[in-house]
Order: sequence, then structure tokens, then C-alpha cells
Amino acid sequence: MRRWAGHAEVRRGSGVMARIIGAIFGFPKAASQASVTVTLSPEEGAERWTRSFDNMVFSSVQSCGTGLSFETEESGEFCFDVEISAPFVGLIVAYKGTLKPE
Repeated sequence: MRRWAGHAEVRRGSGVMARIIGAIFGFPKAASQASVTVTLSPEEGAERWTRSFDNMVFSSVQSCGTGLSFETEESGEFCFDVEISAPFVGLIVAYKGTLKPE
């Protein structure tokens, strides 16, 4: 298990469906500077990413693939830019920021 900590800017979709979906999945609330922790745990050929944004927790299983998410490493920090949207709904949540290993 690995744990990372840092900060992120969080944007939320403003439509009714985007707000409902965001609430169902427990996505973080909009914030200009949210505290973030991410714990990575192995899970059947993939990893479970448990994320906490200002103590609002959600998790998902991640595996190699393609999509809108972007991550890289700069000066020893993990940099991420994630956008979750859906057809006919638009933006549900987007977050970008940096993490360092704890």
C-alpha cells in the first residue's frame, strides 16, 4: 500500500444531473485548494485508489487504459488532471493538483 498527500483544485458541474451523480458517487465539493490524500492498494491485477478531498472519501479500481485523465511527474511530485463527464450531462467533476509520497 502506498499513500500520497497534497492539494487540488476541484470544479463541479452545475447541472441537476451532474449534481445528483456527484452526490451518489461521493465526488468532492468544489474548492480552490482542497487537501488531498490518495492511498493505492493492489487489487486483482489493478489498483484501488482511495481518495480523500477535505475528508470526503471515494474510491475506484484503476487499470491501464485510455481516457480524459492525465498524470505525470515533475520535480518529485505526482501531478494529475482528471475530468469526469457524461453525454447529455456534461461536467460532473474535475480535479487537478499535486501529490507527494508520505
